[in-house]
Amino acid sequence: MNNNNPNSSSPLDEIKRITKENSAPNQRRRVPGSASAQNRPASAPKSEPVVQKPAPAVPQQRTAPVQKKPEAALSKPEEVKAPTRTAPAPQKELPAADTVKPMTEADISRAGMARQATPAAPSPRVAPRPVQTMNGMSASDVEQLKTEIPHNTQSSASVKKSSSENSQTRISDTVPAVKSEKERPNMKTDSKKPSKAPAKSGTKVKKKAPAKKSASSKGSGGGNSVLSNTVKAIIYIVSVFVISGCLSLFVIFVGNDCFAFVKPDVDIEITIPKDADLGDIAKILHKNDIIKYPQMFKLYINIRGKDSDTYLSGKFTVNGSMSYDSLISQFKPYSTREEVTVTIVEGMTTKEIIDMFVNEYKIGTEEGFEKAINEYEYDFWFLEDLPSKEESGRFYRLDGYLFPDTYNFFTDAHEEDVIYKLLDNFDKKFDKDNIARLEELGMSLDEIVTLASMIQKEAKYVNNNPHAENGSDYALVSAVFHNRLNNPNYDSIGGKLQSDATVKYSLDYYEDKTDLAEALHSYDTVYNTYMYPGLPAGPICSPSLNAINFAMNPDMISGKDYYYFISNSQGYNYYASTSAEHEKNVQKVKDEGTED
Repeated sequence: MNNNNPNSSSPLDEIKRITKENSAPNQRRRVPGSASAQNRPASAPKSEPVVQKPAPAVPQQRTAPVQKKPEAALSKPEEVKAPTRTAPAPQKELPAADTVKPMTEADISRAGMARQATPAAPSPRVAPRPVQTMNGMSASDVEQLKTEIPHNTQSSASVKKSSSENSQTRISDTVPAVKSEKERPNMKTDSKKPSKAPAKSGTKVKKKAPAKKSASSKGSGGGNSVLSNTVKAIIYIVSVFVISGCLSLFVIFVGNDCFAFVKPDVDIEITIPKDADLGDIAKILHKNDIIKYPQMFKLYINIRGKDSDTYLSGKFTVNGSMSYDSLISQFKPYSTREEVTVTIVEGMTTKEIIDMFVNEYKIGTEEGFEKAINEYEYDFWFLEDLPSKEESGRFYRLDGYLFPDTYNFFTDAHEEDVIYKLLDNFDKKFDKDNIARLEELGMSLDEIVTLASMIQKEAKYVNNNPHAENGSDYALVSAVFHNRLNNPNYDSIGGKLQSDATVKYSLDYYEDKTDLAEALHSYDTVYNTYMYPGLPAGPICSPSLNAINFAMNPDMISGKDYYYFISNSQGYNYYASTSAEHEKNVQKVKDEGTED
């Protein structure tokens, strides 16, 4: 097709020019609209039709910065939407230029030959920048260039640009700007965390619910939880101890009030009105300081089944050391109340004391006394370190502490009340200042009582012994036992006390009729001081206060050399320092017609 414009080139010339440019890839290509295009001849007027020519591939200009001015373009490119996850954005075809007229078959044929001869430009790896239209470029060149740009390249570049812009927008929206170096997160720690993929444009991002923290991943919260559990455990343990302590104290106080363990031994006169019931009696006893817990008194009497429909009225004399059982029994109509005087002789054994109360005075039972002596706990200081019956091997736990004296008892008295009264008398008679003397001797109170019980049985006379230098058998017998305990290797004695009374005590307990002389060297018992050195398992009787005092203060002046003694038929003792002297005393006793 002929063109009247002398400055315009024919289609054939244009094809040759394109072929020449494609054959030289290293030479910089002149892009229409660039600064070097100003020296080209003026293009044909807009009214003249221009044959569509293939546009050369425009390489990316690396030196000259590209100015992004979308408003300067003749035709604003349509915004390509960001592809979603479900389907890629549809590619839109570029509209045909209005100024391009249909080509003839000859032009199409020549253009096809030219394209086949021209090698296709390689697709750039980076999306091409949008082509800017300069003032020196005609509208026909712009349309021709738009037509020649590969459709897939333009679409791919637009999509990549849109995706990049959307990704930058989302990152800037979600990640706050770092204002200072102090606020900047630890890059080493953050780099380990996998970065989340940016959300696609046009899609809704669902926020994940925060995962529940396990007990092991709570961090500081876990520490607070452990601390809280520790505090709770401490509070629980302290509460248990406090509650247990309060209950223990309550039980001790109520037990003392119920069984009168440490109550004063004082007679008190009270008046019981006519038609009084158990509650009235409890109030009267509490008002007169005989009991401390009237409600516990009523509960105990009801549990024991000793409540009565009617009670006696009038004046009664009660004692502060009486238990609940003894108190209620005084106000019952069927009570056969009778007071008796009981004398416990010095040197009586525990078994003899029980037999006297039960058989002679009809007070209590044998089983009741044995239980009160061996099992009941009494609140006295001298019993705190006392070993049990099983630990010591003794016959009765309270052997030696049932103090010999004269007492008044009611025939309906309870066994615990009787034993408590005997122990209370021992506490009153034994001076606590003697504890210092026990420390000087290096002996316990139980050892002194045991030694005193042996003195009580072996020495008949406290004074007036014509064969003793100072007239006191108690002092000299005590000296003999102390000498043997302190000098176990003297004269082949071996620390054995060799007391006949200890072996006899064991025979009497078992009611064994074995001859004493035979049993001394053959009867195996913890009370046999001929077989075992040292003191026996426990006291063998209830010693007097004199015997206890001489056990703590032996006559170490007059009897400092005595290791032997033997008594005659009148109960007087002969003392010796050696075994040879003792054999002479033994022969003397035989001559007097007495037994060893």
